Formats: sequence, structure tokens, C-alpha cells
Amino acid sequence: MKITIDVNVNTPELSAAIVNLTAVLRKQTVEQPGCDQSVTKPELQIRTSTEPNPVPTYTLEQVRAKLAALSQAGKQAQVKKIITDYDVKKLTDIPAEKYAEIMKTAETI
Repeated sequence: MKITIDVNVNTPELSAAIVNLTAVLRKQTVEQPGCDQSVTKPELQIRTSTEPNPVPTYTLEQVRAKLAALSQAGKQAQVKKIITDYDVKKLTDIPAEKYAEIMKTAETI
């Protein structure tokens, strides 16, 4: 039996842990009760990639919903600061390519 798992991570420590786990699993054998022989565990292949994850894309509606939720939670001043940091008066004046930055900032509030 062959198991293949594709993992795309940009965390070197996690990649190293997965590689180490793979090495251990490849060396292990399992004793089967009632059998005269040991059975080697199936080979596990894990391919990892350290390519950076693409920046998620957001729509105006998603950004607006996130900022509205923050405003309703009493964080109106922080929401206003997020918008004014882009030298605009309203959210719709911010270019769509900046939405990911806004969402990242909003997550920290």
C-alpha cells in the first residue's frame, strides 16, 4: 500500500518535523499478534514545499463585513484608523489589492 500526502507549508520547523516523522515511520515495523513474522508498515511518502503561500484575495464585501463586525464590537476608532491609514475617507476608495493588508490588520485588533 502506498500513501502520498502533499503538504504546502512555509514553516521550516514544521517541514523538518514532517521529514523526521517520515523517516521514523519508514524504519518502524509492527509485530502482529498471532503471527510468526513482523509486518513492515506501508511506505509513506510526503512531499513538502516551502514556497510561500499566495496572498489570499478578498472582496469588498468580505472586508466590509469584517470591519463592520469590529465596529459593532466597539472598535470604531481602530476601524476608522485602518481606513484613514490609506489616506482615504471611505473603504470603497481603497484599492482592491490592499484588501489583504486590511484583513491582516483587522485580525490583530
